[in-house]
Amino acid sequence: MAQRATAQDSIQGGAIYSLPAGSSDTITTISGAFRVPDASIPLSGPTANHQGVYAFSIWVGIGGWNDFYGTASACPAGSGVLRAGIDVYYDGFEDVPMQPVAWYQYGVSHEGGNFAYAGFSSEPGDLIKITVSGVSSNVTAIIENYGKVNTTVGNTPIQKMPPTFGFQGSEVAKTLCRSEAGWIVENGMSETVPPEPVVLANFTEVVFGELDVSTSSGAKGSATTAKLVNINLPDQGGKLTDCSAPNASELRCRRTLN
Repeated sequence: MAQRATAQDSIQGGAIYSLPAGSSDTITTISGAFRVPDASIPLSGPTANHQGVYAFSIWVGIGGWNDFYGTASACPAGSGVLRAGIDVYYDGFEDVPMQPVAWYQYGVSHEGGNFAYAGFSSEPGDLIKITVSGVSSNVTAIIENYGKVNTTVGNTPIQKMPPTFGFQGSEVAKTLCRSEAGWIVENGMSETVPPEPVVLANFTEVVFGELDVSTSSGAKGSATTAKLVNINLPDQGGKLTDCSAPNASELRCRRTLN
């Protein structure tokens, strides 16, 4: 059985926006932009110069799975998630970065889909924007690559992958937990049983910008009204991120022990 999160163990850093308990409001969309960071081998802490693959994910999504190690959530067990992101890897055997992988994920834990965006490519320095919609009639997870520009505003993406879920959309919508959404940097999990956190790569800092989250009532959330969380893994040195919200539309997660 996968381990639940504790105060000492968490694989997620970033910001989680939650609606008040008992609210009839629902989260409809969330979006954010970030630049793909360079991955490297940590030079300090117990995982410095590890011989293996280092990794981390950056994602934006609605819902939360609460039965994975380090992902305690306000969403009830058995509820679903809809999210999209980029996985970044570094090969510690060959001491070289690996190609980032873009993906989207939906459904109930262990039952839903986890798919790569076929044909989507990115590299360090590219500006990525993700927009996730959980509206029953419009379930989408769109990822866009704007290249090396400073902002998405006024620019056209060089790549855009807009998977809609067609007849599956209604099924995704049935289980989706619309009381929580987030902008997250996450440590990966191994394929072992039980799963364990992989070694977190050094990424210096991930900066989310152009943040937006909307609800069915028309209310807006922001980084400053969301709960900040950090990756904390004692076996890898303790607190591994330091996340802050300088303003409503910006979230910064700095890698500690880098």
